[in-house]
Amino acid sequence: LAAADEDLAGQQEAVQALHAEIQYEQLQGSSQTHGGLLGSWPEVERAAAAARAADTKLLEIRRRQHEQADAERQQLEEKSALYQVYCEATGAHWDDQSEGIEGYVAIGSAARAFEIPKEKVSDRKASADHIWKDMIACLPEESQRL
Repeated sequence: LAAADEDLAGQQEAVQALHAEIQYEQLQGSSQTHGGLLGSWPEVERAAAAARAADTKLLEIRRRQHEQADAERQQLEEKSALYQVYCEATGAHWDDQSEGIEGYVAIGSAARAFEIPKEKVSDRKASADHIWKDMIACLPEESQRL
């Protein structure tokens, strides 16, 4: 976006410089450099068209960035809601301040803390099994026999 802004600014400066040059030539009565106003008008039109094209491109880039930001925000909201459902369904509560995986499981009137040591965090299956065991331990005894 910044690069597109700079490109647009550069093209606008070029159009302004060309316009100033044309005005100067008209004041001096010089027709040798660009053939007067009529001779330089196509160049002015090309520069103006390039500036309009750059502006259109910049608007499209901004539109796509806004769409992407909206999609990312919606995805974050959906994942946050799903996370809340998982936490409520499993009774797991996570300690976000922990360097490893820590928290507690609370189901009904039972609660158990869990902690996965840093060196075992990379083994996702072992970590999940450890937490799952704590979840099962919090279930009423009749649920554990199922």
